[in-house]
Amino acid sequence: MKLSAANDIPAYGDYDKGETIDCGNGYTVRVQIDVDLDAGTPWENCDGHGPVSGWERRNKLPGELILCEDRGSKRFYDFAAAVKIARRDAWDTKPYNTGTAGERAHRAVMADYEYLRRWCNYQWRYIGVIVTLYRHGAEVSTDSLWGVEDDGGSWRETAARLVNDAIAADTRVAFVDYVDVLARAGTITEELAQRVTL
Repeated sequence: MKLSAANDIPAYGDYDKGETIDCGNGYTVRVQIDVDLDAGTPWENCDGHGPVSGWERRNKLPGELILCEDRGSKRFYDFAAAVKIARRDAWDTKPYNTGTAGERAHRAVMADYEYLRRWCNYQWRYIGVIVTLYRHGAEVSTDSLWGVEDDGGSWRETAARLVNDAIAADTRVAFVDYVDVLARAGTITEELAQRVTL
């Protein structure tokens, strides 16, 4: 069986400890997620964000928005500078291609601010998606991808892709092993075995 979509990964489960899913044909998979403590901040990881300050103890300046606050320290989003960048780089967001260039830039910067504000306030996080594949109860492989955005379940697409890749790789290995057995038994020629497994 192939997990063709994120919908094949249940939306709810105990993914911190690992959720086991039956994939059919003797395959099961354990999907686990873990907080990625090494991921850093979104504005350091990716281009296309407005300027963000470090933690500072001061009042907001004109043109800034407060991203978050903790024990008297604040992170500031430089809204005015972000709008200039957005106009220069033609940022846009939904609904795309609507309004003037200035309106599109303003809308995109507000969306960027909200996205970063949500991260600062722990409303989403970066995670690692860990997938362990079993065939007939025996562990076959483990793969993972880190730095995945956990923003409402989109990580399930990553999990489905990792599961699909693991099953495809194991199926390929099993096929190559099967052809090798046939070649050693003399059921097929060595030349045919090499051509089939290329």
